[in-house]
This record gives sequence, structure tokens and C-alpha cells, in this order.
Amino acid sequence: MRGRRRSFERFDGPHDPRLTSLMVVSDAGIGAGPGPSPSSTFSLWVEKGGSDSAGDGSDDAPYLTITKAITVAKTLALGGPTFQECAIYVGPGEFTENLVVPPWLNIVSLAPFSAILNGNVTLDSPTWVADRSGFAGTILTGIYMLGSITLDFTGFALGDAFGLHGCIVGDVTVTGDAVGGASVDSHEVYFSGVISATGCSDASGGFNTFNCYFADGEIHVVASATLDSTWHSIGDSTSPEQPVAITLDATAGQPAVGFAMSALANGGTLTLNGAGASYTACLQAVPKLITLLNGAPPPVLMSFANGLGYTPGVPGNWAGAPPTTVQEALDRIAAKTPGA
Repeated sequence: MRGRRRSFERFDGPHDPRLTSLMVVSDAGIGAGPGPSPSSTFSLWVEKGGSDSAGDGSDDAPYLTITKAITVAKTLALGGPTFQECAIYVGPGEFTENLVVPPWLNIVSLAPFSAILNGNVTLDSPTWVADRSGFAGTILTGIYMLGSITLDFTGFALGDAFGLHGCIVGDVTVTGDAVGGASVDSHEVYFSGVISATGCSDASGGFNTFNCYFADGEIHVVASATLDSTWHSIGDSTSPEQPVAITLDATAGQPAVGFAMSALANGGTLTLNGAGASYTACLQAVPKLITLLNGAPPPVLMSFANGLGYTPGVPGNWAGAPPTTVQEALDRIAAKTPGA
């Protein structure tokens, strides 16, 4: 196996054309953001022809299962002042196993969608709770997932995160309040270039989706009694044949906030439940069928002219001080136009 190409190239095999982007992270991907960087990084390898008993996780002697690689990674000083970040590179084939993942872990398919996980993913709560950095995270990249993902952040540090990049997934359920603070996102979940086949539910956390495709199902964002929940959607899409139901639920007490610059209307539905449920979006992200419950306000249509500065070519054409933004200019023109 020596000499295997470790760079990620364009994937020209069978793929879903609806996938609009694929973000690939390096070994140091998680620690590159805010917060502490790992003291060191290391890699483990998994192949269908490997061995959990005779292999050592190297490129030449890979393990047979992802679970074995995760078990080894947990023994190599994950967490604490000397924590290390581990990248697990997975070869092609179907892996029938349930994964219980610790923090500071990248699980990467060697080619997009060539590694198929026939099982469920959950978080290894004791290892996450033991890490109090508040910036711990795990990323899965390029995995075709046949099972569900359940992320329970109960007792975790504020700011802990889970990411999916360029994956195909089914149900994703996020629950649990982190320790410390109130009225803020207790955790962060990031999707980039993900195809979601059914639906996603996030409670009391930050849910961020970029260039994702949602097919059928529901996006359900729920605030708790102590912590809010937010959803930021940038560049996501769906289709008229596979509409998405969006729900923001603030009935427990804290706000549930949605912000979307995406093409998600397409025959789907939007339900806002509770006075603290709000949805600000561009026109393409506002479904035609909207339901407002328990005092929820109507969605706010985003104006792209609002933040654009304006410098008049002929300031004297304006009565009084010229407007300073495009939105102000349009409003003043409309006020002077009969029948506008």
C-alpha cells in the first residue's frame, strides 16, 4: 500500500450531481479555527483488506474497522493539555458498524462516497465531557452514511462542535444543553456540501449549513427553556419534487432563529411557533405555505440593498442631504413616485 496518493482529487466516478461542493480538511483542520490548536496530530488507516489484530493502523498495515481506529485514537492522549488530533483515512467499501466518536477526530473517505458506513453515529460523551476546552470537535468528510446521526451535547463545554463535509446522510438529530452560560448556542453543528436524504433536527444549538442539498424531510430547529437555537443557511437548495418542511420552535422559552440565503422555497412549508421564533431570508428561501403559531411574527424578507453604500453622481439632484445607502435611495425615490 506504500505510495498511495494522499491528496484529494476530482471524483469522476458515480456521484450525485446535486452535490454543489466538497470541502476537504487537512489533518489540522479542526484546530485551525478559534481556540487551542492540538499539541500534535497523527493518522490512522482503515481498509477492507486490513486487520484489527495484525494491523497497526499505518498505511502499510491498516486496521479492518473504523471502530478499531477510534479505540486506538482514544488511547493516544486525546483531551487535556497534551491532546492530539487524529485523522482516520478510510478506504473504499461498506463498513457495517456503529461509530461512537470522541472529540478531536477527523474521519475521511479516501475518495468521496467510496467509504460507505452502514451503521449509526453517536458521540462518546465521557471523552467530550472530560475535554473542557470548549473548542473540541469532530469532522466526517466524504462518507456515504446509510444510518442515522444522533448528537447529544448534554454536559459538554460551550462551543463544542461536530461537522459533516461532503457527506450523504439520512436523519440527523441534535439534542442536549452544554454546561455554562444561558441564552446562547450551546454547541455548533456544521454541514458543508452535504446531501441530506431525510431531515435534521437541532435543539438549543447553532446549526450551520453551507451549499447543502435537502431532499424531502424536515429541518426542525428547537430552542430550550434556557438556551436559544439558531440556523444559518447559505447556498443550500432543494427541488419542487423533494420539498422541505422548515420549523422553528420557540415555545419552550428561548428564541429559535433562522437566517437563510438559499433556494429552499420550492413548494415546501415554513412553520414558526412561539413569539421568539423568527425567520429572516431572501425571497428564494421563503416557502409560499407559512404557518404562524402562538404569537410568532411573520418572516422578514431580506433586502440586499440595505447594506450597500451609495454615493450619488450628482449630489445636487437630491433635496437635502443625499442618501448614503441604496435602500435609502430607493425608499426616497418611491416616496416621490405617484402610485409607487
